Amino acid sequence: DVSDPTAPRIVGGLRDTTNLNQARGVYVSGKYAYVATYGNSSLEIIDVSDPTAPVRVGGIKDTTNLLQAYTVYVSGKYAYVASYGHNSLEVIDVSNPTLPIRVGGVADNTLLAGIKYVYVSGNYAYVANWTDESFRIIDISNPVLPVIVGGVENATYLTGAMSVDISGKYAYVASYTDNSFSIIDLSGIDAPTAHIGNMQANDIEVTENIKIGNDAYIGNGLIVSGSVLHSLMLHPHLSQQLILILITPVRLNGLSN
Repeated sequence: DVSDPTAPRIVGGLRDTTNLNQARGVYVSGKYAYVATYGNSSLEIIDVSDPTAPVRVGGIKDTTNLLQAYTVYVSGKYAYVASYGHNSLEVIDVSNPTLPIRVGGVADNTLLAGIKYVYVSGNYAYVANWTDESFRIIDISNPVLPVIVGGVENATYLTGAMSVDISGKYAYVASYTDNSFSIIDLSGIDAPTAHIGNMQANDIEVTENIKIGNDAYIGNGLIVSGSVLHSLMLHPHLSQQLILILITPVRLNGLSN
């Protein structure tokens, strides 16, 4: 309990020499804590809704893909696990906490050698690799088939890379062996393709085409369904902007333009 920062106190806990053998990383989301275990090569899920009596509700052990699991990050219905012994990033579906299922992963004995830490933001996972002396970026937009898309190696600043955090366009990496802290510019990262469930934004800039699967509602008057423009009642200040967006062919009232 850290409600009083000057006097933190332990209010509960869980000991399990089998399932939590050499627990290394933890991530909390909602009422669950997700624990990566090095000794058990597993991802364990613990219900922490009652902090005085946490209960293990499920887990997945895999001595190949999750060998020496080191850290975990949860985003949406997926847990991303850095598997140190397998040199891989593993993707686990945790939508059912009692039965987590591995859905994909990417392993590379060179580029991900000694992976220790994972941080997820948007469509990318950012990982720190101890043995490879590197920071890598992995596209996770397809959780079944993650792809390494970039990275940086540096024997001066990234030897023994241990952890990474992301803020804005920068990655911050702590390296154990080098006794160093590195800042990496991520401004070159873009999203050539994005599948967005829900988004709220004041301004959106698109350099190429917009493809709409179902309906898009813009302001009070423009409704687009697929490539069909159903109605157009524009505020004068919006018309110029919307004309720029609708540069690809559309059908108006069923007729091609």
